[in-house]
Amino acid sequence: MALPQNSSKSSKAEKIKKGEIRVNLPVLTLPVFFCFYTQKQKLISQFILCMVEYSMSSKSLQMDFGNDVQVKDEFVLIDKIIKDRGSVYSVSIGRVECRDDIAEFMQKVRGYNKKFQKATHHSYAARISKDGVVYETKNDDGETGAGNVILRILQKRKFTNTIICVTRWFGGIKLQSDRFKHVQNATVYGLNNITRH
Repeated sequence: MALPQNSSKSSKAEKIKKGEIRVNLPVLTLPVFFCFYTQKQKLISQFILCMVEYSMSSKSLQMDFGNDVQVKDEFVLIDKIIKDRGSVYSVSIGRVECRDDIAEFMQKVRGYNKKFQKATHHSYAARISKDGVVYETKNDDGETGAGNVILRILQKRKFTNTIICVTRWFGGIKLQSDRFKHVQNATVYGLNNITRH
């Protein structure tokens, strides 16, 4: 003869297994919290990956297929090419092959004469090709977005081992969006008036 079982305990356990009885809240809190926490971690990790991809795209690496244009001269300065409402723009272009060349070029620009030492902005962009990869860098020097404008023109015209610096002396009147047009025009003027390989 079978021993009698506690019917209330066994039936309750069986009902829990079958899902007929809802378990009280403290038992479910941990799995629900853990599920929420892992979902939150997953979203954070996806966000971080997106940010890394974005930051990599802003410092992009591109392949060099050997069809790019290069500047021949190490340093060319074209002074006072644009004047607008007191602001004056000049452009400097040169050949660079490493980070040290960029620093040396910028020293030449800033130290060209006393007038260049007192300039408000020296915005530049450079593209360097090494071992089949094109490295890019830019600096606004306080002229927000100017480095990016210069870099886009270098990319579009497929220049490598080249640096362009657009120098601006602020004339006291804000140019608003016209400043981008002037940076673009100065860059294009400089590229059109240099010796190329």
